[in-house]
Amino acid sequence: MASIWTQRCLRQADLILIVHPAEFPPALGEIEAGMGAGELSSGGRRELVLLHQESTQRPTGTMQWLQACRVDAHHHVRAERVADYERLARLMTGRAVSLVLSGGGARGFAHIGVIRAMRECGLPIDLVGGTSMGSIIAGLYALGYDPARMIEVSWRGFVDLKLHKDKTIPIVSLITGRKIVRMLKMMFGEAQIEDLWIKYFCVSSNLTRAQMVVHQEGPLWLWARASMSVPGVIPPVLHNGDLLVDGGVLNNLPANVVAEICQGSVIAVDVASRIDLKANADAHPSLSGWQLLWNRINPFAERVSVPNIFSILTRATLLSTVSNTDMLKRHADLYIHPPTDEIGMFDWKSIDRAVEIGYRFAIVQLEQWKKEHTA
Repeated sequence: MASIWTQRCLRQADLILIVHPAEFPPALGEIEAGMGAGELSSGGRRELVLLHQESTQRPTGTMQWLQACRVDAHHHVRAERVADYERLARLMTGRAVSLVLSGGGARGFAHIGVIRAMRECGLPIDLVGGTSMGSIIAGLYALGYDPARMIEVSWRGFVDLKLHKDKTIPIVSLITGRKIVRMLKMMFGEAQIEDLWIKYFCVSSNLTRAQMVVHQEGPLWLWARASMSVPGVIPPVLHNGDLLVDGGVLNNLPANVVAEICQGSVIAVDVASRIDLKANADAHPSLSGWQLLWNRINPFAERVSVPNIFSILTRATLLSTVSNTDMLKRHADLYIHPPTDEIGMFDWKSIDRAVEIGYRFAIVQLEQWKKEHTA
């Protein structure tokens, strides 16, 4: 039975840390079991700290702990790694640095450049999350990939797999999504979000219920797949009878989500273009695909430049949040908008150029921001 002093401490505490060695199966002590059963009242948040050995490549089995402990949050710490303790301290004291990455197709490779700039500036990333393309780059970072490794797997996935060669009869979508699933499993394997060293989230849009969904648990590849499912282009993810599509439909820059997870500074990177998709022809109340095809193959025809259906559907997905950018920016302490308009939404081979644009644009802003916040 817990002593009177212990009961008093639990009632008065703002934060209770439950610390366990991760290599053992979940086993609750008397006090933890009492709190879980409601026999011992606690006034503050309860957070689980799982201590790992230095040799641990990636945590596993975290969900079993979460189901047993009933906590508000959890953290993974390697017992001999100072950086992990520093990250835990920032998260506990409301000084975390969160990085939020927007969607934007191939322009999203600029996020890798921003991450590279943050590393060079010595800025930590304690939480990373995003929408659509941002969810993929955020996932790569949360897995522990450095920028060079991110670029490598991006080439293997977006370029070598030839994602555009996956078309199908357009009943539900223009492509089957098989190659995207193959790419995401190549990138993330069977990693679970709750098992990542760095806190991670991504968002999708529930088309059935008209709600934003925040994913903080479960298969990383699956929820990244949902977050990037542009309606009409990529099939929705079916989950419990609902259809989940691209997070950009409702929130392409989910900086506002961070406040629900941790406190501290928020750096938001937005690669969505304010103006996009132009045509060189006017007064076309109807457009025939056959006419456009003939226009392209006929050397004597006047060229009519019209965006393709992939670009139109993707742009339509982003419209609601692009128009609300000023509102979303209010949730960020630093807003970075790299000049990526010259890169096409599906220009996957522009990885290196996009990374360089993101790096060069962000390094100046990050250095200035760091000076202002460490002065």
